[in-house]
Amino acid sequence: MDKPDDAVLTGPVIEDEELSGMRFETLGYWESFYKVSDGKQKPEFYDWYYEFDALKAILMEHVNSNTKIIDVGCGNSLVPVELAKAAEEVVGLDYSPVCIQQMKERFQSVPGLSFVIGDVTAMGYDEHYFDVVMEKGCLDAICSGQNYAKMLLLSLQEICRIMKPGGLFLHFTWAPLDGLGGRGPYLLHPSLDWELGKVSRIPATGGTQEFNFCYRFVKRGG
Repeated sequence: MDKPDDAVLTGPVIEDEELSGMRFETLGYWESFYKVSDGKQKPEFYDWYYEFDALKAILMEHVNSNTKIIDVGCGNSLVPVELAKAAEEVVGLDYSPVCIQQMKERFQSVPGLSFVIGDVTAMGYDEHYFDVVMEKGCLDAICSGQNYAKMLLLSLQEICRIMKPGGLFLHFTWAPLDGLGGRGPYLLHPSLDWELGKVSRIPATGGTQEFNFCYRFVKRGG
């Protein structure tokens, strides 16, 4: 399978010597990205691809007052904060302790919202816990690594495990299912107990692409 083309990844770009040469899939990159420097966090908030308003129509179609949703690889995006206004429980999960500590301090008083340090391949939640799992750029960052195949499949298997039967996985990405960087063999792997539902194309706001994708995967058994 072709490796995703790193050139189309529209990840954070910050002029910082500490970030030079680091890769999106490494913890060191993100710890340096989020750390406080000279008393100021950088950046205050950041969203890969889209902020909440651009995705609101898609997200709110699947969220209500009974929804338990987790944003995997949340970073310091405000998407979980906005979702908490409508959902029963919202979790923002990221493997950067620096980032999670900052988000906890800022939003500890928001009802139903929590931020946790976690590994997407072993998140520690009970099987069938979440109604919705979403990620926006997290798997793209994983796929920027040289040996991404195992990590990607383990991540998808863990995402599927924590979804309720009939639950939804929202995968926001630049990557098509086939062609250059195609992830179909992973996303449609026989070990994943879900089916591909609606696919949306969303106009891109940066990078070299005209649009990005939202893939909806529905877990069987609901």
